[in-house]
Amino acid sequence: VVAVSTEWCVTINGHFSKHWMEVLAEGEEACESIQFVAGLALRNEDQVVVSYGINDCESDLLPLPIKKVLGMLRPVNSNLNVSLDDLEMI
Repeated sequence: VVAVSTEWCVTINGHFSKHWMEVLAEGEEACESIQFVAGLALRNEDQVVVSYGINDCESDLLPLPIKKVLGMLRPVNSNLNVSLDDLEMI
């Protein structure tokens, strides 16, 4: 692990979250209750695709601008890991 982000919200969109979408007020948003990002893949030079789990029973893909993702990351200091300075950034 060379970097982590703070907590962030994936707006509810899972099959098991449909009930909650119906009870929200117009314009109100909510996060999935359990989210786990499992993968990150480069889609093109400007975008990545995040694969994530929803409520431990579904999965989805979320395309994001690479600049947004890189801006969310914070380096982790550890003698066990490589440094972000040692990596070639895209």
